[in-house]
Amino acid sequence: MVLSIVILFFLPYIMKNSIIRSGSFRPTHKLFFWLFVAICILLAWIGGIPVIEPYVTVGRILSVLYFINILVLFPLGIFIDKLIYDYYHLNNWNK
Repeated sequence: MVLSIVILFFLPYIMKNSIIRSGSFRPTHKLFFWLFVAICILLAWIGGIPVIEPYVTVGRILSVLYFINILVLFPLGIFIDKLIYDYYHLNNWNK
């Protein structure tokens, strides 16, 4: 639980490498952000349910998805958006 709070503290430093600072102009950021919101809502719901077997497994899977989303998908989204940005500017440089 402590690691999930610490990782939210370092999230601005993870997202710092982006060319475009605003999330409204980055399509992959929008997708990964809403996936993150859905995972957080589901984790909050799972936290209020009694500890029985199907919910424990769902909670573990959602916990892994939470960390994958922050540590893998957010930086991957920055990389993909950078590729899209570079491709657009290389193909439209003479217009």
